Amino acid sequence: MTLLKNKWQTLIVLIGVFILFKPPIDPDFGWHFKYGEYMVQNRKILRENIFSYTMPDYKWANSYWIPQIIMYSLYSLSETLGLTGDIGMSLVLSAAISVGILVILKKAPLEKWQVVTGAIFLFSYFAKYTISVRPLLFSTIFMLFLIHTILHNTQNIKFLPLLFVIWANSHADFTLGLFVLGIFNIVKLMTQGIKKENLGIHISSLACVAITLVNPYGIFLWETLLKETHPLQFFQIAEWLPLNNKDLLPNFVIATSLILVATIEMKEKKKNLWLIICILFFLILSVRMIYFGRVLILLGIFPLLDFLKSISSEVKKAKQLLGVKNERRIAKSVKIAGAVWAIFLVGSFLENIYLASLEERWAKKAGFPYEKVQEIKRLGIEGDMFNEYDWGGYLIWKLPEYKTFVDGRMPSWRDDTGYSAFEEYLEIRKNITQEQGVVEKILKTLEPKD
Repeated sequence: MTLLKNKWQTLIVLIGVFILFKPPIDPDFGWHFKYGEYMVQNRKILRENIFSYTMPDYKWANSYWIPQIIMYSLYSLSETLGLTGDIGMSLVLSAAISVGILVILKKAPLEKWQVVTGAIFLFSYFAKYTISVRPLLFSTIFMLFLIHTILHNTQNIKFLPLLFVIWANSHADFTLGLFVLGIFNIVKLMTQGIKKENLGIHISSLACVAITLVNPYGIFLWETLLKETHPLQFFQIAEWLPLNNKDLLPNFVIATSLILVATIEMKEKKKNLWLIICILFFLILSVRMIYFGRVLILLGIFPLLDFLKSISSEVKKAKQLLGVKNERRIAKSVKIAGAVWAIFLVGSFLENIYLASLEERWAKKAGFPYEKVQEIKRLGIEGDMFNEYDWGGYLIWKLPEYKTFVDGRMPSWRDDTGYSAFEEYLEIRKNITQEQGVVEKILKTLEPKD
């Protein structure tokens, strides 16, 4: 309630919603939704593979079950209230991450302008990940909270096991959280040795590892995550490939450059050695895999805001040199730029609302086979289907009466014989492409000559 009473904070949350709101265009949203639906309707955890006809007996520990239930419940509630689920669910989740980021930044020793800058910076970068319709939303907030706690609130590390028991049941990224916490503990032991006043921190950190076993699958969750380190997916799945996204690349280059400068200039380097190590580690990883860029941004946001504060005094000096007249001109230019940005922001939000209000619009824009799905429903075609990998989640959601060949859960799946549905998909896809090429060549030879 306090947040809503404060005008500037309410404005920041609204800006966050405008930036982060997206229709459910993530390729994996569909199977997340159907997992949530199954668990809500059957009141039990879904353990079997009921969505694909390939590898039907494969056992997989689903670490996303809490967000899946939340997303399905929000979607259903929105439909009940007369608002399309695509809009209602995404609005609530966008607001949730906006509030989460703002609250955590406000808890840090930051000035108001730093909080505003940091929040908009994170909103703008994360919008490219469409995290508001993914369980990644929860993991992002948890990681930011972990980093804030280690940096600014070490006395609360004793409460981190509560965070990790929720995190382990929400997203596989809890392993990255344990890595960051582990580096912090290792550096503390190496630089300070075993001290009585630090024992609570080390014991709590060990408890964070142990408590991840408190999940519906027990140790099998860790076994599943180890299987998912198979190298094949790191050369085939978009988010595990090197950064080449034309929309995300400029943001990433600017963000990482600023973070790198901030890291070099970081005060109390000995105290924050763990953070420097983590930033450099994830910087290297993010060059090879786009997925880790988000973690890098989260690690770098606090040193970046400190760096901006250190140069703010120089900006004030420059303003004095410019004189009152020029300062007013600059202020006027800033207001104009802000107004243009606000118009663009509202326009982008309205466009996304327009897309989300009708499945046909957002599905086509996302590249999903909306018309084919409608045709299959109309004709009642029988039999198993072979589908594009990126369509798997959408088909599981929109054609629940059919089973798919492959979907986003399956790149690392291998049974006891070594069979992989994803590898078979790649081989079939390759052969189809080759056959299409041969047909095109034959047709070319049959074209009449001028």
